[in-house]
Amino acid sequence: MLHARVSATPYPSRLVARSVLASLRRIAVALVLFCGAARGQVQLLPGPSIPPLPDPIGRAGMAASVVVGKGSASALLAVGGANFPRGMPWAGGEKAFYRDVFALERASDESCLWRRVGELPEAKAYAAFGASVDGLVVAGGVNATGHLRSVHVVAPSGAVRELSALPTPLAYAASVVDGRKLYVIGGQTSPMATRAEPQLLVLDLAQPDAGWRQRLWPEADRILANAGILDGKIWLIGGCSLHADDKGAPVRTYLRDAVALRLSEIDQQGAIETCATIALPHPLAASAAPAMPREGVLVFAGGDDGSHYGKPPQDHPGQRAEWYALDPRSRSVQPLGLLAQGAVTAPLVAWDDAAIVVSGEIKPGVRTASVQSARVRFAASPQAMDWCMGVASLLALAACWRSSRRSRAPSGPLQPLAANDSPSRSAWVAVGLLFVVAMLNYLDRQLLATTAAPILRDITQTNAQFGLLTAVFLFVYAALGPLGGVLADRMGRRRVILVSLVVWSAVTWLTGKAQTYPQLVVARALMGVSEACYIPAALALITDHHRGRTRSLATGLHMSGVYAGQALAGIGGFAAEAFGWRTAYSLFGMVGVVYAIVLAAFLRDPAEAATAGPANASVPMRVPSAQAPSLVRGLLGRPSFWLLLVVMGGASISNWFLLSWLPRLLQQRFDLSLGAAGTLATLPLSLAKYAAVVVGAIVADRWAQRDPRGRSKLAAITFVVAGPVIAATSLLPEGAIVWFVGMVACQGIAQGVLDATLMPILRSRIDERLAATGYGCLNLVGAGIGGLTVLYGGALQDAGIPLSVPLAASGAGLLLCGVALALLPATVSRDE
Repeated sequence: MLHARVSATPYPSRLVARSVLASLRRIAVALVLFCGAARGQVQLLPGPSIPPLPDPIGRAGMAASVVVGKGSASALLAVGGANFPRGMPWAGGEKAFYRDVFALERASDESCLWRRVGELPEAKAYAAFGASVDGLVVAGGVNATGHLRSVHVVAPSGAVRELSALPTPLAYAASVVDGRKLYVIGGQTSPMATRAEPQLLVLDLAQPDAGWRQRLWPEADRILANAGILDGKIWLIGGCSLHADDKGAPVRTYLRDAVALRLSEIDQQGAIETCATIALPHPLAASAAPAMPREGVLVFAGGDDGSHYGKPPQDHPGQRAEWYALDPRSRSVQPLGLLAQGAVTAPLVAWDDAAIVVSGEIKPGVRTASVQSARVRFAASPQAMDWCMGVASLLALAACWRSSRRSRAPSGPLQPLAANDSPSRSAWVAVGLLFVVAMLNYLDRQLLATTAAPILRDITQTNAQFGLLTAVFLFVYAALGPLGGVLADRMGRRRVILVSLVVWSAVTWLTGKAQTYPQLVVARALMGVSEACYIPAALALITDHHRGRTRSLATGLHMSGVYAGQALAGIGGFAAEAFGWRTAYSLFGMVGVVYAIVLAAFLRDPAEAATAGPANASVPMRVPSAQAPSLVRGLLGRPSFWLLLVVMGGASISNWFLLSWLPRLLQQRFDLSLGAAGTLATLPLSLAKYAAVVVGAIVADRWAQRDPRGRSKLAAITFVVAGPVIAATSLLPEGAIVWFVGMVACQGIAQGVLDATLMPILRSRIDERLAATGYGCLNLVGAGIGGLTVLYGGALQDAGIPLSVPLAASGAGLLLCGVALALLPATVSRDE
């Protein structure tokens, strides 16, 4: 018996959270509609050749999925099934049910083979199923004795373990896995039941002994339906409803709709409500399942349209052979191609980029041993936005070339401003313009973290490989950081900033066109090349303008743009849910290129501002040109610089781990949706950094007027506090998400203070003509260590170590930063 929970009014905080998330979603939708972005499309290519099932007759109603064994080696398990080995049913043949566990393993890069690796405790077919970290979960089903309640998990080795039984016997139910939860929908409790079960059952695969949760969903009243999860919704596709005939026997009605519910509603109180409905082109039941999410659509194959129901089965013309794509955005279901043979009651398995249909029934009573496959890829075709992007890029490059002729490199050390003097208007305009560039800089790089789930879904890769994407960016970014600094010091800050913005925006757009993992790697490496030049040049230009009591404030205001970009990157998660991650990359790339044209028109360097503006005490002036100092004498020979390298490395461990893996950590630890996890991972942390970088800059500037070590002391205090707090996150109880987010924000406070003070601290301890070069060297260490942190974070996750463990360990790096900052000597230059 089902028990619906009593409806209750949500807490006000939950209503506020829903309102904020809904507003962010509307913003993303409005941006995409305004720009007229168009999606690509899914295409089917020939799939890998896979040997037929070991049973020459073939089987229907098998359970199958790809599972990962020891050493991260994957295998496709196919379990159970049924056929008619001694003749067709209309000729007196009886259905046979099986216990076999078959494993499809890779024999080489080009071939694979089936092996029988074990057997179930009982024969079964037409069960609900899904992959877990322990193996293939097979729930319910039917055999010669009737419908079943038993639930088993089958390991890659073939070993079988029993889990908590279903609340009722169940067969012909739809099923799908999302993260660590198995959802079983609808189904029939007995062969003579005249109504399907209007229920949704949930099993937490991380805690299977806790048993099943039951929820009432009227639309689940169907058997032989397909199911798939896409962008935070469960879609239930087709199937059959049941009713009794005159003799009380069950009769099927074939359905031609697909209905959806939001995953977030399942954990709330009250009845579950359908949130969307799409009409199918024809009735469809028993299609290969579960539906495979790819490129913003659900892909599935085959099915029975019911046109021959009630007619002699021996005259059946064969099941439908189409591949289908259900597109929630266009609210349509379209054919993609054809199977070699139509099939029903077959498992559909995603193995790398291939969709594999294992065996199945091609006519009533007739099975096939064939394993059919197709590769599902993104088909890029030029859209209106792509043509606009090309034109805008050409205009931006032309504007950069024209304006760069005015850009000047430093010719000597800058004179400090008088104690009571203020920077010029151009100095503050530069801060405002570069605030937006910094925001775009980090928004583009953070999109990878906030859109991790759909990228992992659409372009096959392991967690370690996904971590490598960020690591490649950081390694390239680190290696070229000193070179970017040298270019800014020698060729002019403004010129380097403009070209860098255009190039990384174009690379952001290009990332959305990637079809394979190697293409993603190349795109992220190019992103590292272009972004390596920006931060050293921008901070050097700002501190060229601001040479006295506003130096930390100006730096802090600029760096607050970094945190605004990190926060806005959360919109990328909603854009990915609403329109696809590829559209999000195209949109943000376009924005950056257009802004480069604005920047070329209004950004000035200090020497240009001095020429264009009226002479006054605040106009940047340079002392007579002097010979540029050597790298050793002006930079590497300073002990303070080496301590700052230690600070940058220690801070980067925690900072880059949070930037890259916090959305995934929140999804795994607290069962959040893609959009909610992206927002919670970016918004609170970025707000903490934003407040710290502004308030910390003001405090640091005032403290530095009284104490030459004021800036470094303030930063040291924040890191000494943040380190133990981050380490303590591992001690929080399950579900303490508010405490978790609040404690993680302490790292943001420390990082914000450091970002506001690092360049002023650096410039006061080295020759200022090497300011960009020095900051580029700091980026070399910080981004290099950050890349290793991200890479090993993915590898540890693949090894089964929760992401919360390396997060807590990163607290030691923060504590090390505090110690190094406290040890900085008080030696300062005259501009401090």
